[in-house]
Amino acid sequence: MYCIDSDDKEYWIYRLMIDAKHQSKGYGKEAMEKLIERIKQDQEHKVIYLSFEPENNLAKGLYEKLGFEADGRIIDGEIVYKITY
Repeated sequence: MYCIDSDDKEYWIYRLMIDAKHQSKGYGKEAMEKLIERIKQDQEHKVIYLSFEPENNLAKGLYEKLGFEADGRIIDGEIVYKITY
């Protein structure tokens, strides 16, 4: 689930779900790479945001490998990361 957020008018990736029996096989990383490439086709936007729960170290590691960085915000208890391209 992703879209342009109505508040800040930037892309947000809200959810990417991989069934538990298919996790740790690289599908999440591949799906995120494809989604990022899809979003990059929109030349009007140059940033993608997402957020995750602070204790989700697997998500944090994946997002950092993909180039996301903390933007300093916490929204509804979740850490906000962004990637600029």
